[in-house]
Amino acid sequence: VRLERAHLARFVAITRNNGVGCIAEDLTLEGVLEKSKVLWPYQHDVQSPLRLSNSNSKACIALLSEALRNIQSVNAGSPKLPSVTLRVVDARERIHSWYDPTRFVVIRDRWRPVWNCAGASFNVAMSALAESGTLVEQLRILDNNSEQRGSIASSTLHLVMQRKQIRATMPLRALKRLSLSLSDPEVSSQLFGLRYILEACPGLEALAVHQFSIGARYLTNTQYTPAARCGIREAWKVPETAAQNLTCVFGSALSARTFPRLISLRLDGVYTTGEVLTLFVQRTTPRSLRLQQIKLVTGSYETLLEYCTAGMSPVTTLDLKDLYEGILKVTFDSNDSFDLQSEGDAVKNPVSYHTGLPPRTRFEIEPKIQRLYGPF
Repeated sequence: VRLERAHLARFVAITRNNGVGCIAEDLTLEGVLEKSKVLWPYQHDVQSPLRLSNSNSKACIALLSEALRNIQSVNAGSPKLPSVTLRVVDARERIHSWYDPTRFVVIRDRWRPVWNCAGASFNVAMSALAESGTLVEQLRILDNNSEQRGSIASSTLHLVMQRKQIRATMPLRALKRLSLSLSDPEVSSQLFGLRYILEACPGLEALAVHQFSIGARYLTNTQYTPAARCGIREAWKVPETAAQNLTCVFGSALSARTFPRLISLRLDGVYTTGEVLTLFVQRTTPRSLRLQQIKLVTGSYETLLEYCTAGMSPVTTLDLKDLYEGILKVTFDSNDSFDLQSEGDAVKNPVSYHTGLPPRTRFEIEPKIQRLYGPF
């Protein structure tokens, strides 16, 4: 269902009792960035701020809320919806034949409209869930970055989850499975998006967090400048003013008042410290732990691996791939590989590793990495 007035109005008509009716099992909500001309070399889009509340968003929230209430009435009055997926489609025209959509910042002025669309779509979806009293068991938020673009700025997540209506109704209190893609905060004082998500999901069992690091530095008015051009391998040269905010995207979760006891935890592209990563895993006590493309600003993986392999550890499945300590890449001694997989009794075997400079990334692989995780 597109998050546009005309499409939502048709969706409302379908869900009415006096019409066809609708029993939804997996509802996909789609924010679409329509085709438009893009000027070169710069667009005013770069500096256009995100406005969550306007007449269009209010109309979309009202229509989606009505449709969700209709679904509840058809489904024997049950407020629960098994699954909701939120995604963003970038349908804008390419401006040059050489433009490659997998290269995030080749056209540097194209990123902000996608992120604004993602934030506005998330606001509409969460507000409608709260207003209609709908509970969700599984929520997927922009989690398929191989097929789409856009992430939720952690500051936008902070703003939406802190709204009184959402805090009062707690539409995520029945959530069991959550996957979401986060990116850098746009306002340095609003860093607690992941914290508020964890506090709103006391029964959460499976959590997957993906971080896309735009890698921009803040200006005096808190607006981002576009990231460095693709193809420049300077992942370790993050500006000091941005490094703290990049680590806080995930690190702010440690300030949560309560933590769910997870069955499964998956982290992709997270930019953090060794201490924060270890504490988060210890407090969420997952049985299955998957880490991929993790970058530690400071510290190491030694304490985390000691916890995971300890006799009393709850971890029974371990999947590690492409881990970094600063600019150095981790190689596991047991198989002389960047990957390590173990389960059952094998998880309790001690894990040793060494670090070194990563091999030069092949030209065709670099754009894929940047598409999934950003320039940094």
